[in-house]
Amino acid sequence: MYLLLVLPLLLLAGLPASAQEVDPDFKPELVGVELTAREVRPGDPFAITLRFRNAGTKPARADYRVFLHFEAPERDCKNIVIHGDHPPTEPTSLWQPGQVVVDGPTMLAAPTDKPEQEYHIHVGLFDYAGTGARLLEVYDAGTLRVTSSAPPSDQAAPAPLAAAEVAKRRQALAARIPAARRVSLQGPTWRFHIDRASGAWALTDRATGALWTSDPTRPRFGQVRLRAPGQTATWIIDRFDSVRREGNRLRLVTRPRVEGKPCGVTVTFTVEAARTPAGVRLAYDSRASGEWQVAGVRLLENALTVTEAEQGSLYVPHRLGIERAAGKGLPGREEWLTYDSLSMAMCGAVKAGSALLVNWDHVDTRLIVDGTWPNHPRVPGRRARSLSLEINAPKASCTLHPLGKGGYVEIAHAYRPLAKAKGWLQTWAEKRKRYPTVDRIFGAHNFKPFVFSRVMPTSIYSDGVERTYLGFTFEEIARCAEHWRHDLEIDRAYVVLAGWINGGYDVRHPDVLPAAPECGGNEGLQEAARRIKACGYLFGLHDNYQDMYEDAASWGQEWLNKDARGVSKMGGNWNGGQAWQVCAIKQVELAAREKTNLPEIARLFGPTIYFIDTVFAWGLVTCEDPAHPMTRQDDLQWKSKLCLLAKQYMGLFGSEEGREWAVPCADYLEGIFGHQTDSTVGDVIPLFPLVYSDCVQIMTHQGNRIGPGDERKVADHILFAEMPLPRFGEHLYWQAPVVEGTRITPLPPVVRDLGERRFAITYRWRTEHPIADDLNVFVHFTHPAATRPEGIAYQQDHAPTLPTSQWQPGQVVEDGPHTVEVPPEFDGPSEVRVGLLRGGERISLGTIGHQEGRYHVGTVMVADGKVSFTPVEAAPVAELWSRGDGGWGEKLCATDRVIKNTWEVLSPLNVLTAEQPLASHEFLTPDRRLQRTRFGDVTITVAYEKPARIGDHAVPAYGFVVESPRFVAFCATRYNGVDYATPTLFTARSLDGKPIAQSSQVRVYHGFGEPRLRLAGKEFTVEREAVVSVVGN
Repeated sequence: MYLLLVLPLLLLAGLPASAQEVDPDFKPELVGVELTAREVRPGDPFAITLRFRNAGTKPARADYRVFLHFEAPERDCKNIVIHGDHPPTEPTSLWQPGQVVVDGPTMLAAPTDKPEQEYHIHVGLFDYAGTGARLLEVYDAGTLRVTSSAPPSDQAAPAPLAAAEVAKRRQALAARIPAARRVSLQGPTWRFHIDRASGAWALTDRATGALWTSDPTRPRFGQVRLRAPGQTATWIIDRFDSVRREGNRLRLVTRPRVEGKPCGVTVTFTVEAARTPAGVRLAYDSRASGEWQVAGVRLLENALTVTEAEQGSLYVPHRLGIERAAGKGLPGREEWLTYDSLSMAMCGAVKAGSALLVNWDHVDTRLIVDGTWPNHPRVPGRRARSLSLEINAPKASCTLHPLGKGGYVEIAHAYRPLAKAKGWLQTWAEKRKRYPTVDRIFGAHNFKPFVFSRVMPTSIYSDGVERTYLGFTFEEIARCAEHWRHDLEIDRAYVVLAGWINGGYDVRHPDVLPAAPECGGNEGLQEAARRIKACGYLFGLHDNYQDMYEDAASWGQEWLNKDARGVSKMGGNWNGGQAWQVCAIKQVELAAREKTNLPEIARLFGPTIYFIDTVFAWGLVTCEDPAHPMTRQDDLQWKSKLCLLAKQYMGLFGSEEGREWAVPCADYLEGIFGHQTDSTVGDVIPLFPLVYSDCVQIMTHQGNRIGPGDERKVADHILFAEMPLPRFGEHLYWQAPVVEGTRITPLPPVVRDLGERRFAITYRWRTEHPIADDLNVFVHFTHPAATRPEGIAYQQDHAPTLPTSQWQPGQVVEDGPHTVEVPPEFDGPSEVRVGLLRGGERISLGTIGHQEGRYHVGTVMVADGKVSFTPVEAAPVAELWSRGDGGWGEKLCATDRVIKNTWEVLSPLNVLTAEQPLASHEFLTPDRRLQRTRFGDVTITVAYEKPARIGDHAVPAYGFVVESPRFVAFCATRYNGVDYATPTLFTARSLDGKPIAQSSQVRVYHGFGEPRLRLAGKEFTVEREAVVSVVGN
């Protein structure tokens, strides 16, 4: 940590008179600056903490903002490179005369697209909501140097404290509330103290002695935010007007003041026991007798601090779940809003092996996590994380549940009864009572063909010309289903058609009928539905009621969400161009129209499963239209009604992404599992599955499918026993020419700068075998600022200079040069990702790791109009799931091998575990590359990125072992004492309900590799599949 003390100055003297007139009695000074480092590498994060003092005679009249500029090469606002403007941590209306206020830390990143140089730090305060005048403007914070010779940012952390100092600080924290000022409550597992003078509190876990407290650095309870017409104010609760014990509860009263005067508001807090699990409930209510009202309360403020010395972590239900370890990362703040960036209304904390659950109910609750590097006598560590709950409501509550010894698994399991009480946790057994067909989704592949697309000229995907793309006719989809059922012998699946609507995918909603004539119209879709259902499959359609397009027959402003000014709210820009947000109240009205929407769709086509896009992906919103006003809570309720309406007509239902409120009204959540497949191995903490695994199926997004080369993604699905969306080609894809053994390696291209943001690029390829057909090249340049799917900033798709059918084995083929001009908004690094297309479908090249058929070959850097290039040599990865050598799928195409092999493992596994809670998840190695889950008596162990030993078994990278009494499966190089020369895939499933070791009917599936298998000490040879007896001779 680098600390700069700034001499106190009267800094307003040189400012324009207009700035002084804004607030003459408020005179802020910058008195200190702390940076995690004064030298940082390009692209590295850093944090800055500012210290201000009010040298005036009164607090600020309003809440001003901090401006924070890093300017180069000269001091001048025209040269801002890093922009860090923000509201100060403590509102300026609370800065008392003489008070030193800490602002931050604020997390920023060094630029990658500018020369290595020194940046002048320009700091001040300005009247953001008023005149814009600056009340403070200084360069006294010094400079920051960006240089590649700087140490990595992760080396900037302070040295840990000695054990004796940690113990001393822990004792100081425990002694903070004197016995004479202490008011207490006690429960069977906890003890709660509050300081009647300051509001500081402490919660002790009686099982472990762990002490959970309010902010250890400031003796206060929280904050009350007030509002009146045209005004806002904040009241710090650092004392209560009264503190009383009333039976088994505490009653705490504060009467906020504005500008030193009573404002007619009373806020009453209660502290009492919470049950199931045991804990403490903190609640508040408010009364107002004048124009001032309570806008919200920070009920927890920098509380429940954990440190690196205690191996502390906070657990946040962002999507599936994430961990924020005290000992990792730089100082900074993160915020998540309930049912927007949070999937559940809970979080957790762990320190010294002791766990605590935090739970709340109100949808307008924001969770804030602050990471700091404190050096404070009551903080037992030098790296800390704490959390705050900011609730935008005049009345709300939260509960704190000390759990004794435990971690994130125990936190998630403790939340289950609370989720049940909220009405969110509804198991499959409960759903089955109302919807008896739910079992049909267990073990079912989600086949989702894009049958027809139309890209309008105003779409972000368009080149300015309207284009159409026919992926399948309805008759072809029926033939695909029959192929999967009869040729691949897949008996559990659902086929959900996207783009079936009039106009094509994401066009003309909500007016979806008649079915696309390009694919066969209503009659063609009716026949396809009949044939798909005849395969025993669920038949479904993809729909959308949130997005409305101006070319829809029903278009009208009366359907749309409005802001407070009455302006309609825009949605995304998709195939159909700009979409507009439909108010959830009106979504239900549109979907229920008898002759044009769900009732008519059900009558015409009889879907048995239905998908309505974006319902859970879009955060909760408000609508200010006086004809249909809506709060965020209303939005939740009306969206739930939309889902249940679809279930009323179709039976089963799914939508995009996932939140816990979706669980009672949905059967599958498509997209949320992409958090697992798209994150760095070990980064995801499976809080959501630990709570809801026996209630709903979770999946990746329709654009995030499993195909050849997706070993990592398959491993993720196996670990959590979840079903995938297979990737397959267009039309009758399995009839396309199969080129066995083709291995093509994309090599780093050659890039030459042409100036003015242009460069010439020559792509390079090498193939090991002849290629029978002519493939196309796609090139995606991805950038963090890109808004298009997959992070695509710009692209350069083309037919290769030399057709692929003429590429000679062993030779390096050069394709180019091609000229590319970088759009002005994409300075800095852009990753170059390439691949090959066969008939519009990405193909796996089978040689190196990739993401969705895209291969990273280097990074283009644009700085000051010049282009440089850094090549990337990808590490080889052995494909597993597209193999069929010696096994069942030997004569199948690579796509079908993946479909068949994954289904043979995942389908019985999902059937076996669907109604079992996820009992545990473990990282078995420090690098988190070996993970294990348990569902009842089913144990799943998966190895990521490198081979591993699992007991006596040995598995390759992305290999696994599933063990249970009635089902086993593995991809291994050694299993039950049998060694295999290459990774080998087997499954074995008891057909008579007995444990395999006692069964006379065990179905064995052999996917690839050697045909030998040992079960319960008995050896078998199975080429494709067989039913064997493990007992007897």
